[in-house]
This record gives sequence, C-alpha cells and structure tokens, in this order.
Amino acid sequence: MKNINLFSSKQTFLILVFANLVIQTIITRYSMLQSPKQKNRWYSFAAFLVMLALIVIMSLPIQMWIKFLVFCLFSVIEGYTLASMFTNDTIVQFAFYGTLSIFCSMIGISSVITMLGIKLGPRVGLGLFLALLLFLLFLIFNILSGQIANKLLAMVGILLFSMYVVYDTNKILQRDYKGDFISASLDYYLDFLNLFVDISWLNK
Repeated sequence: MKNINLFSSKQTFLILVFANLVIQTIITRYSMLQSPKQKNRWYSFAAFLVMLALIVIMSLPIQMWIKFLVFCLFSVIEGYTLASMFTNDTIVQFAFYGTLSIFCSMIGISSVITMLGIKLGPRVGLGLFLALLLFLLFLIFNILSGQIANKLLAMVGILLFSMYVVYDTNKILQRDYKGDFISASLDYYLDFLNLFVDISWLNK
C-alpha cells in the first residue's frame, strides 16, 4: 500500500515531468525540421560543448523558470544536431515510434518494480554509468568498425538506455526532488534521445 501511495503523492510532480518532456520533444522535433540537413563537424562539436554547458547550468540551484528556458534552448540545439545526423524522414518516424514504445514499456516495468518495493540504489547507477563510459569509448575511438559492428553497438545502446529508463523511473518515484521537475524530465529526455539515436542508427 505504501508503494502504491507513492504514485498518488507524486501525481502533480509526475504530470509536470511528463508535460515538460512532451514540450521539449516537440521543440526538438520542430528544430529538426527547421534546421539545415547538411553535416558540419565543427558546428556539431560546438553545439555539443554548448549543450554540456547548458546541462551544467540546469544542475545549478536556480529558479525553475530559468531552468525551463535553458532546457528549451538545449532542445533547440539538440534538434539542430539531430537534423544533421538523420536526413531520412522514414527512418526518423520509425525511430520515434520505436523509441516511444520502448520508453513506455520500460516505464511500466520500472513502475511495477517500484510497487514491489524494489529500490535500484547507487550501485546500480554506478554500474550503468561504467557501462555508459565503456560504450562511449567504443564509439569515440572506433574500436569496432564496419556495418555489422555499428549495428551491434546500436543494439547495445538500445539495451543500455532502456535500462537507464528503468533506473531513472525508479529514482524519480523514490527520490525527493523538492519540486525540481526539470531535472527529472532532463533525465528522461536524455534517455529518450539516446534511444532514438541508437534505433535510428540500427535502421540506417
């Protein structure tokens, strides 16, 4: 009963989290549609650095409306970056619906886990973080090459970020964010986008 009441006690907070997630996803998609499709490595690198800076800003104890505006700017830049990576609208649409299906399924699984009283603690978070670092090393240094290897990495990425959705949902339901729905929705947003990118690469 205690774990079921957890959902009702966080109802308003969860509504804000998912409402913001929907808004930021729409902004990202609109930015993708309006951005140029050509690739520019230097612009993409600069955009990546700016997004890192924006994430740091959102982690600071600043007013919620400022965090929201920073998040909106982050979503615009993310949309620009994705537009240069994926130009096939069919793949983008397929990846979006595939991501949405996996995302909702993982949230459902994590909700059941939480209702059963299972808490995914810091050790799980550390394990996922180390797995993420290893995954990024493979991507950055091109340790594996070739189409089959790229698809394999994409599948690993899908599995990894699916687990992140489960972990983040469990954390959001059990942690006291003190009303900071922006930070909670940012976790979901990054999970959603990484799933989207990996599914897109898998079908590219």
